[in-house]
Amino acid sequence: MASFTPHLRKRISKWAVFNKNYGDGGGNGAEKFEVKPGEHYWKNFEDEHKAQAAKEKGVADYLNFNKEEHEHAIVAVGTTGTGKSSIVKLFCGEDVGVSHETTSKTKHAELFEEKGDDAVSNRKWMDTQGTDDSDMDDTDEKILKKIFKKLWLKKIHFITVLWLISGDFDRQKGEYLRQAQFIQSLQTEQSQSNIWKSVLMIQKMGTLQPKWTKIRGIIDAAKNNGAKMVYLDEDSVKDHIVGFKCIELIEMRGEDPMYEALCEAETPKEKLVQLGYVNQKEMKSILMERLKKIDCFMLDYQDKICEKCSLRGDPRYLYYKCHWLPKPHHPGKLVPYHPKELEQYHPLDTHVIHPGKVVHIHPKGLEDYHPEELIEMEVDDTDNPVFDHPGEYITIITGKLCCTKETQKWNCCQKEARYAKGCRKQFPKKTIITYPCCKKKKDKEKDEEEKGCDEEFHGGCQRRYLCCQKKEGSDPCVSKYDCCEKPPNSEGCATVWKCCEFAEDSPGCKERYMCCQMPDGSRGCQDKWDCCEQAPEEQGCQTVCSRCGVKWGHKPGCSWPENPDDDAKSPDVVDEDGNVVIDEMHTNDYDEAHNPTIAEEVEEERKAAIEAELTPVPPLGFIPTGTERDAANMSNEELL
Repeated sequence: MASFTPHLRKRISKWAVFNKNYGDGGGNGAEKFEVKPGEHYWKNFEDEHKAQAAKEKGVADYLNFNKEEHEHAIVAVGTTGTGKSSIVKLFCGEDVGVSHETTSKTKHAELFEEKGDDAVSNRKWMDTQGTDDSDMDDTDEKILKKIFKKLWLKKIHFITVLWLISGDFDRQKGEYLRQAQFIQSLQTEQSQSNIWKSVLMIQKMGTLQPKWTKIRGIIDAAKNNGAKMVYLDEDSVKDHIVGFKCIELIEMRGEDPMYEALCEAETPKEKLVQLGYVNQKEMKSILMERLKKIDCFMLDYQDKICEKCSLRGDPRYLYYKCHWLPKPHHPGKLVPYHPKELEQYHPLDTHVIHPGKVVHIHPKGLEDYHPEELIEMEVDDTDNPVFDHPGEYITIITGKLCCTKETQKWNCCQKEARYAKGCRKQFPKKTIITYPCCKKKKDKEKDEEEKGCDEEFHGGCQRRYLCCQKKEGSDPCVSKYDCCEKPPNSEGCATVWKCCEFAEDSPGCKERYMCCQMPDGSRGCQDKWDCCEQAPEEQGCQTVCSRCGVKWGHKPGCSWPENPDDDAKSPDVVDEDGNVVIDEMHTNDYDEAHNPTIAEEVEEERKAAIEAELTPVPPLGFIPTGTERDAANMSNEELL
């Protein structure tokens, strides 16, 4: 069994913090955390997160809302088969699924962008699942949740409601009353206006402007649910009621004898429009004009967060129930470790040695020298010859008596010019110096002028060692240790470790743990939880749901609203091929990426997962399979 590690005990587990805040043993008088299993514990965002939460989900301003600029949506509601999808298709194109049968084509609340040359870029259309739909299990409450949720996630705060109705309208039927209650539920005590001021009632197979006697049941149902309508004041009511009979649909089905009779009677077009017989283009034009006259209604969203599971949003539309009961948990396992670091050491003692080796050298360098002495010699200066006349410069008289002539010339060479170049060449003597060993010679006078600085001449013709005067290449004259310059057989000059021959002050050549003196690579001498590095006796470092194993404060819990039984399947959707498809309305309930209260913790976990190269976590809102739920319910011993 692992020993207790005091320094690890200093860390306070998250379970201890949780138990202190909500448990009955915190010692600070805190009451027990009394929230029923599966129920959320809704709280408003703390002050430090309010600004970020509002920025992410948008803030609506009712007084400054401009329908021409700000984004809003048209929400079509009503019984299946009243033409909701057909009207949405007029504005949004072929992407809208339309059914001409008694069963509903629309299974979820869907938002569509307007298309066409006259499309309004800041207006979206929502096609909803029909109320009183016999082939759907969803109640009106669930449909309302889907509408709220889709609009909230898309940050749409302003809507106009299209209430499509058909059948007998002269009395208040239960169907109309439920639909009116459904519309009224969009309004809360904090709403800025009456929802019925933003409702356009469309009578299927009705006249363009229905008479009040024909739709009395609709008006009564609306008035009984907050509508302040007085039909005598037609100006305040007529813009909210319109009727249509689609010519294209009549021609396709051929079920309107009155229309056939009117056509045979060549009834004018204006009369047909008053009776409600319009084509799709005219129907779209009339709806556009009516929608311009109706103000938008601002939805009052609640942006709250559950302290138990961090589910965020408006509690009125959320599907997930919350976690069951909290319990401490270590997601990791016990691993051996060494509480202290490695240290370096030497396993053997020291001794004194010469760390170097004996070398044989000449302690002094080489010099250039002449083995024979410098001598002086007298030689002919052939470079500076001297020319003279060995004879004399004489005068010669020629002729007789008065006709004599005198001439002068050198008697040696007969040249007449007195200063003619001598006919005899002589070399004067000069003194030179020479080294007999290498036969180098030089003029003494020139050497004296250079003061004996001619290294090329005086530098010597051979080389010898200064230390022993021996010639270059001779055997070394001295032997010694290269580490300390001492002679061989002298006492050592350095103290080193026997184990590694390193100097006495060098770090150890091997490593061992300071805690147990065991070598590197040995099994840890103590145990700890690898998830939090706490001692084995510490309670869990995380608080998890005792039922599903999900971290407390993260992700929706394990109790599904449609299937409260433990072994029930998750509320997925099955397509035509029998494949299970995750229902978007469930998966995107939990918006962990934009949850400011746990943003830092989620980022830390993401970085840790990347560093450890862990398998990526499932997508947000991923519905666990039966195998994963079983694994989550396993005890710590079974997991380890």
